[in-house]
Amino acid sequence: MDAENHFKNRAMVADAVQTAQHGASLKSQMSRGNFLKIVCALIIACFVFSGCDKDDDLKTSSISEINARVENGSTLNSLIDEVKLIGWYYNPETDDFEDVVFATGSFANGGFTLKLPSEVDSEYLVETTQYYTEAWLKLSNSARVLQGEPIFIAFKNEEKVGMIWYYKEDDKSEVVAFPYYTDRDFTLTGTDGSTTFNCSFKKGWNWLFEIDDENSSTITTSHPGGLKWYFDGFDSGD
Repeated sequence: MDAENHFKNRAMVADAVQTAQHGASLKSQMSRGNFLKIVCALIIACFVFSGCDKDDDLKTSSISEINARVENGSTLNSLIDEVKLIGWYYNPETDDFEDVVFATGSFANGGFTLKLPSEVDSEYLVETTQYYTEAWLKLSNSARVLQGEPIFIAFKNEEKVGMIWYYKEDDKSEVVAFPYYTDRDFTLTGTDGSTTFNCSFKKGWNWLFEIDDENSSTITTSHPGGLKWYFDGFDSGD
């Protein structure tokens, strides 16, 4: 897997979002190579932002529970009744990628709470030594991590109605965060051109941040602050 392309390839966003909206696995029509590129391409899907409220107070990397207050969330109570953290894994028996739900929570009073599992089954994980293979990347030790970053999907009556993002944007940069699981502590560092990895993972769930500006991209576990939760609704006409 090419780690730089994993975070930087922005192709096929519209097709991936449309597939998510209509209920099929995002990976059901993708090759294994395209999967990781499209997961991160999703992060620049067109956001349907709902204003600005109180900043979220999640400031640490290691997490066991997510408490989210969505911007203008009170207007969404009738549109969303459930939020799921959904990832994907490669199933060798079907030779395809399949969805896996890591956590589920009710949406109420403009927000949601997800309790993350303390452990993730090994079939959803991959060895870092197989995952991050570029010579410029430095791994402190081997670990098993998720095959891709899961995303928050909003539901109404068991139908997908949109995505929810932990995100911020200003004139200079944009930041998006994903929960990311590892079965042990490890660090991942290195720079290649405009891409920098500066990650210190703790066993369990961590926030993984991608910080992009016009000239560079940084992937880090250090919380940059100022992120808020936004709902990105699917177009009902699609």
